[in-house]
Amino acid sequence: MRRILETQRFQTLEIHPRADEHAWRTLLSAMPDFCSIDRLILSGRIDRATAPLVLGTMARMPELKMLHFDCCDCDAELGELSCAALPNLQELCVEQTTNPFPLLNAILKVSVSQPSGFRLISNSGMNEEDHAALAKLLSAQAKAKLHDLRLSGLLAGEGKDKNIHELDGMLTSVLAHYAEFLREKTTRLTNLSLSNNPLGPGACAALQYILQVNDAPMNLSLADCWPRDMGGDDWGAVGELVRLKRLAGINLSGNVFRDSARPLFSALAGNEGLQHLSLATAWMDNQIWEHFSRCLTTMKLPSLELPSKPDPEYRFLTEAMEANDFLHTLHAPGIDQRRSWMTSDQFNAAHPHYLALKASVDRNWQKWDGAAKRLENGMRQVLAHLGHVEGGPLRDVPLDVAHYAAQWAVKMNGPQTRVLSGLNESALPEN
Repeated sequence: MRRILETQRFQTLEIHPRADEHAWRTLLSAMPDFCSIDRLILSGRIDRATAPLVLGTMARMPELKMLHFDCCDCDAELGELSCAALPNLQELCVEQTTNPFPLLNAILKVSVSQPSGFRLISNSGMNEEDHAALAKLLSAQAKAKLHDLRLSGLLAGEGKDKNIHELDGMLTSVLAHYAEFLREKTTRLTNLSLSNNPLGPGACAALQYILQVNDAPMNLSLADCWPRDMGGDDWGAVGELVRLKRLAGINLSGNVFRDSARPLFSALAGNEGLQHLSLATAWMDNQIWEHFSRCLTTMKLPSLELPSKPDPEYRFLTEAMEANDFLHTLHAPGIDQRRSWMTSDQFNAAHPHYLALKASVDRNWQKWDGAAKRLENGMRQVLAHLGHVEGGPLRDVPLDVAHYAAQWAVKMNGPQTRVLSGLNESALPEN
């Protein structure tokens, strides 16, 4: 085994759930001091005897980029573990793991271990003190690099006998611990997922308060947060959250929306900065579907993912598209997947209204594509005057230069050329 580990480069090493102390000692003794492994996936029990061996194994992997604890059971105590630096760590994921904080504390407190992606998914055994300590670690150690944060299922294993308002209070209390970190204007966070959390009006109000301080664009996932309908007043609090101008993308997949959710969709229609909305796998009754169709007539949304619906129901959106000049990318993943097992004639016959909707969106794309080319040309003219090489790629442009160029390009080409994400995403925020 040692010869294999010394001579071969492995992209992924996955440790079997039944690995015991003897197995870990065997692996550690066979492992060279430097082992080229990019991804490490660990499952099973990590007790006081095996935890130092697990961390010792990781120390032999200085090139490790992804570390995933999946369905682990950790009974190590806080403070008794230490971890070597992982300077190349890009993604740290802890999923369905019991008592994960001692491991997280050992990894994150090493100053050079600064992942750009951190995922905490449905873990049990974390109390509010653990969440408070984790938030401080993220603020101190990871805010310089962290772009992608997922805090999913924060109440895993708790509140089974609680009603939605009691769960809302519990979740609001947990989110408060992350408020200081998320409100920092120095954070580079661009993707925040709070999926699979029972977000009620209190948690939504807290989240709005947390996110409104920073105006940097952000994608927010609220997927699977509402498996059952809420009252209209509660949806109003969600609506206030999704009105935030900094939200560039919102994921509402997997939720249940009835007619009472009108305040949410009306708020989405009023957010002119929104670039992408996903409703894939959402369940929408006929009343809210028709309301959403009316909202679509005024939305300035460029990109939309739809749930699977009976084909005749897409006609409401097709009619709405007669007044919509902005939507230029549309998918219904559940419908589009059927192309793989249906012939073209079968698909066309089964989905005429969906295809008509796609055709109306494609016409907008053709108009937008022409406008975008004129916009890019205008930007290049401005950047050329500012000393950038004409004809070169629009990358690594200082943010203030990008904004200046964008403003002048819009003036030169008209207000219809509003999509500037290509340049702004590649700009350098620190400049």
